[in-house]
Amino acid sequence: MPRYGAGVILTRKDEVLLVRHGEKSRNVLGLYTLPGGETESYDKDSMDTVIREVCEETGLIINRKNLRLLGHYIFFMQRRVGKEEMSIDLYSCKKFKGVLKSGEETEPVWVKSKKFISGEYQLPYTSGNFLADVFKFLKE
Repeated sequence: MPRYGAGVILTRKDEVLLVRHGEKSRNVLGLYTLPGGETESYDKDSMDTVIREVCEETGLIINRKNLRLLGHYIFFMQRRVGKEEMSIDLYSCKKFKGVLKSGEETEPVWVKSKKFISGEYQLPYTSGNFLADVFKFLKE
């Protein structure tokens, strides 16, 4: 049974926001991912999930009207417990408010999109086209 959630490609100029996972995260320590996470029972939909997760992980506030759905992905992702099946809605967002701050499980960092695409940031293994599609979006 897959874990359901949502993620977002947050961009500003030629940068993308990543989060580095710490000790308390279910993700592999020290690896980077896009902001996002698993859907909670009180989330109305995947937009609620991504809005909540972005605030928890980065301190930034995003508005539903600024989210653009890019697609739905089902893939396997390397986590601390091994590979887990994920089912997520992926959004993009260019407008947000707030000041970047670390969460309980993550440290957010703005990186140059070109460096992210070139592999300078260590990402967890994901199956399928998920990362290829993220990179394709950032190249556009």
